Amino acid sequence: MKTIVRLPHEKILAAASFLAMASSIAWAWTDRANPPVLTRTKLRPVPTAPEAPGAGFPESATPAPWIEPMDQSAGPGWRFELFTPPGIHRRVPDGGFAVDGPPNLPAAEAAVDDFGLELEAVRPEPYRLQLVGYFGVPGDYTGMFTSPRMSETLLGRAGRRFAPLRLRIEDIVVTRSEPGENSAGTAVSIGARAVVADEESGKKLTLDSREPCYTGSLVATLWSRAGGGPQELHAGEEWKCGRATYRVARLQLEPAEATVTRVLPDTPHPETRALHPTPNPRERAGRRRPPEEMAVAAQEPAVANPPER
Repeated sequence: MKTIVRLPHEKILAAASFLAMASSIAWAWTDRANPPVLTRTKLRPVPTAPEAPGAGFPESATPAPWIEPMDQSAGPGWRFELFTPPGIHRRVPDGGFAVDGPPNLPAAEAAVDDFGLELEAVRPEPYRLQLVGYFGVPGDYTGMFTSPRMSETLLGRAGRRFAPLRLRIEDIVVTRSEPGENSAGTAVSIGARAVVADEESGKKLTLDSREPCYTGSLVATLWSRAGGGPQELHAGEEWKCGRATYRVARLQLEPAEATVTRVLPDTPHPETRALHPTPNPRERAGRRRPPEEMAVAAQEPAVANPPER
């Protein structure tokens, strides 16, 4: 009859540890009995040929120059470097996109995409008569007026009519304005007010010497590359410059923008662009047009046509 002997786990682990330790000692003794053989080698300098001019990295390892940008469909000058992408903005009328040319585009190549107009500013239109001062005594005040249409200062009492402007002064009074509760200043403002009858609109309005008066409309100051001085146009007005006819479709104050449509006799479709103010519009208008076009445009005067009312 066989008897099964059950050994506890502690004895099994102790026996396994003893066998592992005995194997390690046997391997270490065998490796010590047969050590590796080390040999000494004496290094000698090796003579080399003198370095030839241009020696070094092979020619294939030199950095290759950057590839020139490809010409765009607009012309050979329309190239953009890696860190100077073109300026792209959306056109308001048709919802399309317009691309600004490179900053270093030569003038001869820029004339290919020349729209012919430069926008100086968009601002509120001042009323055609402004009250700037007064003098006199109560009941007999004389107002001092200016007009964007005239270069001289106009003087007038109540009842005076300015025939070229189709305006008549009905009354002039001097008032004082107390500072408001939310006003930062504490000084009392004294100024004149003039009630003016507008014969064109049939309405009456009040002019104040302490602030300008506006019509409520916007006006754009534009320069033509055909030459001449600036022209102020409202939305809906046209301007004929040389062979081109421009029509202002829309004006915006903030940010300043003028949507202008150009019609040329030899093009089937009109071209519409959203113009933004440019620095030195007078200088840009004079230098960006080719000389041969300037000579032709000089023979055709620029005429502004008001909108049909």
